[in-house]
Amino acid sequence: MAKSADSSKRRVLSIALAVVGLATFLAIARFILGADLGRVVEVLKNIAVLPFAIAILVRLSTPLLHVMGMYFATLCIGRALRFRDMFVGITAALAMEYVAPVGGVTEVYKVFYLTRRGLTLNEASLSVFLHRVALSLSIATVFGIACIVSYVPSYVATILWIAIAALAFGNVVGLTFFCYRKTSSFVSRIASWIVAKMKIEAVLNPMNLSRFEKPRFRSKYLLLLAASTLLERFTVAFSGYMLARSLGISIDILEAVVLFDAINTVVWLLPAMTPGFVGMLETVQSIAFTAYGIEPSLATSLAILNRIAILVAVVPQLLPFLAKDVREVLEAISRERSVLLEGSETVNR
Repeated sequence: MAKSADSSKRRVLSIALAVVGLATFLAIARFILGADLGRVVEVLKNIAVLPFAIAILVRLSTPLLHVMGMYFATLCIGRALRFRDMFVGITAALAMEYVAPVGGVTEVYKVFYLTRRGLTLNEASLSVFLHRVALSLSIATVFGIACIVSYVPSYVATILWIAIAALAFGNVVGLTFFCYRKTSSFVSRIASWIVAKMKIEAVLNPMNLSRFEKPRFRSKYLLLLAASTLLERFTVAFSGYMLARSLGISIDILEAVVLFDAINTVVWLLPAMTPGFVGMLETVQSIAFTAYGIEPSLATSLAILNRIAILVAVVPQLLPFLAKDVREVLEAISRERSVLLEGSETVNR
């Protein structure tokens, strides 16, 4: 009963935070950007169905591409799981940002899952940070091309380059941190203490937390890692491009790279306060859209339509796998405690 009540409270809190984020975004759109919310509703009622449908279909592939990137990252360190297992764990991790709106929770859950599946803590962390380094470099690559070939407002370019550089630097530091025993052991001790405190040894083998495996990078998989992350970037951008087309907004594909993909780096650097950055992403996007000369009501409509695409195409793929994985964790803990209880009763007899 207590667990059910806690779960209900978390759901209510997540919904409340999402509502606050959305309300804040609409207030900024109305009173700062000058959007006409009545016109926003009219615009969204009259979207072109075919471009919107194409955008949804394209966006469906992004979780799979993200999983492929993580799969190739584990291959790069020589410790890949079965792709099916990887798909379950990584999609569950992606869903965490909608359940626990805390910055970095997705990456923590990835490490948690990979360690449960037999990787050491430093191997799991290396895989995650290697993927994030590839992600940072792919964003820098496509954004750099956009800056050279297409028009990017100077202040937008400055903000995004700072955000991309900060993201890349943090990921390189994280990757380096887990390459060495001394630095990695610091996190291992903290993780071991948490596991012992929570009594979840049935889920996380303490040996996997404390054991250090010196990384042996396999460069032949780096190209596949780079290709999968680049493809994910262009998929997000093309989906955004089609969303703009569905509202009759004229942007080119490189502008879509900036407005729908590179702009995410600004949001990623913020401490998450709403599930899935609801309201936060829309606010940042709307400001960027208006910087490109898109009328505020249309900018607001496009930001909302992008959120709708995420909720329709991405979120339904994620939540079932999170529920499945959490259920497996709880069942493993329950079995372990039942065994311990039976053993205690046998001793008492």
